[in-house]
Order: sequence, then C-alpha cells, then structure tokens
Amino acid sequence: MVNRHLRDVHRFGYASLAKLAAAGNKLVSEGVTMIETYRAVADYE
Repeated sequence: MVNRHLRDVHRFGYASLAKLAAAGNKLVSEGVTMIETYRAVADYE
C-alpha cells in the first residue's frame, strides 16, 4: 500500500481537498482493517 504511494510520489497531487480527504480516509480504513485482521502482530511487544 505505502510502496505504491512512494513509487508515484513524483506525480503527487489531488484535484481538491475533498479528494485528498477521501484518499486519507481510505488509507486509515485499510490500516484499521489490517490491525483488526492481524491483532497479534499489532500487539507484539
């Protein structure tokens, strides 16, 4: 997920703040899903 964004950083930009917010919300949602799916890894000490 993050690698795709790093690869495309030279093309970075959003047409509006709403699109930026939507992309941010999508990333947060995907991150929360990963944490819920792999709880043991997230809680590793």
